[in-house]
Amino acid sequence: MFSVEPNRASITNPFRLATSYFPPLFHWIPEHGQKNVQYYSEILQHENSITIKAIRDKANGDKIIYHSVYLNHIISEEMWGPNPAATRTLPKSSIPYSYHDYITAWFRFMLHQNETMSHSWFVNFDKDFDSEFPLWFIRWWTQFGSAVEIFLAPLKDSFQNFTLRFRTDTHGAKFTPLLHFIKKYKVPWILKWQYAKEDDVLARCWYVKWWDKFSHTKSIISNVARDFPSPSASPLRITTPVQKAVVDAPNALASSSTKNIKPPVKSKKKGSPLDAIRKDPDALYALLTKMIKEDEVANSDDERSSQASVTKDPYYPYPQNYPYPQDWFGHDEEDADDLAKD
Repeated sequence: MFSVEPNRASITNPFRLATSYFPPLFHWIPEHGQKNVQYYSEILQHENSITIKAIRDKANGDKIIYHSVYLNHIISEEMWGPNPAATRTLPKSSIPYSYHDYITAWFRFMLHQNETMSHSWFVNFDKDFDSEFPLWFIRWWTQFGSAVEIFLAPLKDSFQNFTLRFRTDTHGAKFTPLLHFIKKYKVPWILKWQYAKEDDVLARCWYVKWWDKFSHTKSIISNVARDFPSPSASPLRITTPVQKAVVDAPNALASSSTKNIKPPVKSKKKGSPLDAIRKDPDALYALLTKMIKEDEVANSDDERSSQASVTKDPYYPYPQNYPYPQDWFGHDEEDADDLAKD
């Protein structure tokens, strides 16, 4: 965000350092002094694109500890009209807004923060969300969206099944399968951001976390299994040991690269243990699924998704595990019943 010059080097608190660059109540360099976070939030709420609920500190009603936000729908450039520079008006503001302001609002309405940098967002798609994503939403999702790394293990398996079977059109294929999954099954995530200073650079870091109070994981897994049934993994119908087949699994994978699998040429030699699998697509699928799951377990024995945070750096395309204090995220304790009802 900023290179910290020597005249600011004595400011060690990242929040204070950031606010020394910005006007009061801003977390960016504004193009217009009255286009603040409230202005951008009102644009999206006026267009019914989002629904926001502020949760305040029970001991201090002036302090907002977090927000919940539901994404209702997204206006495309085509829906706006032939001229994206054409403006609309807000009921309580004299400043009109264009489609360009509407897009900017999506990237700025979450830039609310308190002095302790403890504010966070509970985010989900509304149950009636049915908009087609505009291409600029790819950038929004990269910065603000969820991450599969925070999923509990059973949900990860379900998501993997989804990615293997989900089909979309050419436009939809430009968006990550995780976005389609979250949109379809309404899987919430918790998002927060804070400032961090490393050497002479001040940056804004984004983090996502699983909501520990979420009680609908089993129903989502059931819905995925219903919508995208997989071949039965239990009846292998072979007598050779599966472990031997696993050792030779690359051959099994190669044999399944085409839809029409020719039977192996008869030979006087004893048949390979994989012959039965090559003839049985269900058995082949079960074998590959078993291999994938065993590999995932081996790589994630120490992982605890409910306690893991993922930092999302828009300039670095891959989320990274990053330690964080648990009290950064208040959604697991505060107002959990209300969020569960939502």
